[in-house]
Formats: sequence, structure tokens, C-alpha cells
Amino acid sequence: MLTPAMFDSRVERTLCPPWGLQGGQAALPNGVYVVRKNGAIERFPTGKVNPLRLDEGDGYAVGTGGAAASATRSSGQPSRYCGTSPQGRSRLRLPDATTAS
Repeated sequence: MLTPAMFDSRVERTLCPPWGLQGGQAALPNGVYVVRKNGAIERFPTGKVNPLRLDEGDGYAVGTGGAAASATRSSGQPSRYCGTSPQGRSRLRLPDATTAS
């Protein structure tokens, strides 16, 4: 921070990561962290931070979890799609490992 500030957060899915679909593995959970000027890191396991003072030189990070994978019914191997519900709604195409940056 360039000047003192207040930080608060109401991030979900920090303890229970998004689930995988059709036998796929769960995604990485979200995370909330404060990094103090002296290098100390404060982690907030629930993602909930009541207004917290950040001084000059402090910082914060909000990590978003990775996408949950699904496995195909026929092979059991992960597919290149992910979704946000067991019903497969909001499915997204994942980038191939060779094209991801």
C-alpha cells in the first residue's frame, strides 16, 4: 500500500474447494492473505476478513482457486472441460497444457 488503508473480504470456497464433475478431481480452494511490510504473511482460512488496517508497505493477495475437472464416463480420464455444478452448468473449455501460459 502506498498509504494506510482498510481491507475486508468475504471470499467463499476457501475450506471446501469446488468439486470435480463425473469423477474428476476437486479444484484448488480460494485464499486470502495479508503480507506485512516486514514479510510476515497472515492467512485467513475462512476467507472472511473484518475491516483490517493495512499500513504503508503492507499488501494483500486474493488467490482464486483453479477450475475443477471432470472425467469422461467412458474412460475415467479428465476431460478438457470444467463446470460449476454437478449438473454441468456453466461449462468452460480448459486450455491445453501446450497453449496455457
